[in-house]
Amino acid sequence: GQFYALDPNRTPKWIFDTGQEIWTSAVIRADGTVYFGADNGFFYALDTETGDMKWKYEIKNNFQMSASAALGLDGSIYFTLFNNTFYAINRIGEELWTVKLEGDGENAHQIGGEALHLAVIGFPQAL
Repeated sequence: GQFYALDPNRTPKWIFDTGQEIWTSAVIRADGTVYFGADNGFFYALDTETGDMKWKYEIKNNFQMSASAALGLDGSIYFTLFNNTFYAINRIGEELWTVKLEGDGENAHQIGGEALHLAVIGFPQAL
């Protein structure tokens, strides 16, 4: 899959090729980093100006379906895979923790206050 950044006139500014499908919507941090996952088993952080890869995190299980990432105020990045493994990584791509959730593989998450809220089909959970 190819990840595109477009100029205001809608022409490609840069293109980043993962070699596999991209399975999430991207999220962008105020520091100019864009995050997304791909079906090649990696979660990426790119520079929004140049398209250069800042880092990539290797996902232990290559499940392509996921909710888009959520960004924590402390710099953490959270995402869930289709197999309901929930990941927390830091802003430099190092794993902080993972947890296996119950449910049917469709999920969403958001950060509110001091809790991370997850909606997993049949099993709402808060961490």
